[in-house]
Amino acid sequence: MRLSLRFVLPLGVSIGVIAYAVTPLVDTLIFRWFVRDLDMRSQLIANTIQDPLAGLVKSDSKDKVLKFFNRASKDERLYALGFCDVKSELRFKTDTFPLDYGCNFEMEREQEKGMVIELSQGPIHISVHPISDEEKKLGRLILVHDMSFIERRSSDTKKYV
Repeated sequence: MRLSLRFVLPLGVSIGVIAYAVTPLVDTLIFRWFVRDLDMRSQLIANTIQDPLAGLVKSDSKDKVLKFFNRASKDERLYALGFCDVKSELRFKTDTFPLDYGCNFEMEREQEKGMVIELSQGPIHISVHPISDEEKKLGRLILVHDMSFIERRSSDTKKYV
């Protein structure tokens, strides 16, 4: 019995210390994983809606563009959409679009990555995608994803670890 306590007690303490030390690493890895998934998801959404959006923007029908945006933002994680013209003016946006940022985004376009911004209601993922038709560039589509689900999953992971 005494021999097993000399083995089990240090083993338990060691496992506890390792779990405590690994938790921030696991949290960071999971966060990066979700951000990469949101980057891919944003690219997919932008590629899917590019042609219909280009036609709607060329027709300059605000009602049709907003109806299209509102239909697209019915997704539980897609928080808001916006469209900036070539002059970097915000022409169309959903009601939930974070106005503080408008069209002033410094994006790392060569890596096709979005950025994470902390708002009062939680973190959001913003990605910007060029929209063009066959002839010219029309502007940029801004996709805003809610990241609160990541925080919930991260807290569950911390609890389990």
